[in-house]
Amino acid sequence: MQKNTPMQFEPRQLSRAQENARQHTNLAGRRRWLLLLVLLMLAVSPKVKAQSSNQGLEVLVRRGQLALDAGNFDSAVADFEAARQLAPADLEVNRGLLLSYLRAGRLAEAEAVGRNAVARWPQDVQLQHWLGLVYFKAGQNSQALAILQRVQKLAPAQFDIQFDLALVLLAESQYSAAATALERAVKLQPSHALAHILLGRAYQNSNRTLQAVEQFQTALRLEPNAPLGHYHLGFAYASLGRNQEHPRTQRFLTNLGIRCWRLETGRRRSSNSGRPHS
Repeated sequence: MQKNTPMQFEPRQLSRAQENARQHTNLAGRRRWLLLLVLLMLAVSPKVKAQSSNQGLEVLVRRGQLALDAGNFDSAVADFEAARQLAPADLEVNRGLLLSYLRAGRLAEAEAVGRNAVARWPQDVQLQHWLGLVYFKAGQNSQALAILQRVQKLAPAQFDIQFDLALVLLAESQYSAAATALERAVKLQPSHALAHILLGRAYQNSNRTLQAVEQFQTALRLEPNAPLGHYHLGFAYASLGRNQEHPRTQRFLTNLGIRCWRLETGRRRSSNSGRPHS
């Protein structure tokens, strides 16, 4: 019986086989590394894109805010609109866009943005406040009043909301309610001269003339040259029969009357100069 003997390789054949095996191993290793690299790139790519998008969003929001602060409202609108394309559900972006449209006087767009934003964030005080101002500026006082009364309950300690609510109430001749809102406002900001003047007006139209005088006097202590303060104080004194009690106010009213008379005289002369002579 023949014995099995191991296959014999020449040294040259063994070297070639080892080289082929080594090359196959290296090729398999390179393929594995290439596959890992591709998988890593696929995993990192969305994060890189998201980071780049976030950076672009931050730039647009910051630039829009700077434009708002500088009074470049059209530029602010463009920046916040671009930001909304990147992040339509971002609260800060929607706030900035609504305020930009409001200050630009583009009330139809502001109303559309505001209504959608308030529907998404119904408890956000700023969005509701600004939407109320949109309605007020558009002459839709009933809608403005409804939303500002609602937001006033959400943020009773905010001066701007009390003040703007009072403006709508005054426009609607609801003087007692306006006085209540302005009383809250001057408690929050006692040094706001215009709030005192408007409170005086609300008092005067509610037959509370003595309290009105006190408010006009307070406003003039805060801003001695406030024309509205002198104007309303003069008429309050006149209604009380105390015309001579505030000489400075009387001088103001006299000068105001003279200016109005001159303007009217100039207007009439200008009108007459355009007529043909008979």
